[in-house]
Amino acid sequence: MQQKTMIYFNPKSGSGESQKIADKVETILKNRGLPVYQLKTSTKDEALKKIAIEAPNID
Repeated sequence: MQQKTMIYFNPKSGSGESQKIADKVETILKNRGLPVYQLKTSTKDEALKKIAIEAPNID
């Protein structure tokens, strides 16, 4: 099974620019045949918790 690549970011940072960048990166990776998903977080603590849960499923 091919593992997924995670793009983790705060969608509110950079006046919303981070979401646009994440979308572009996701498109590029998917066009290269890589399974990708976005992990959106709003705080450092939330990010660390989500990453700890998701880590076994990503490259």
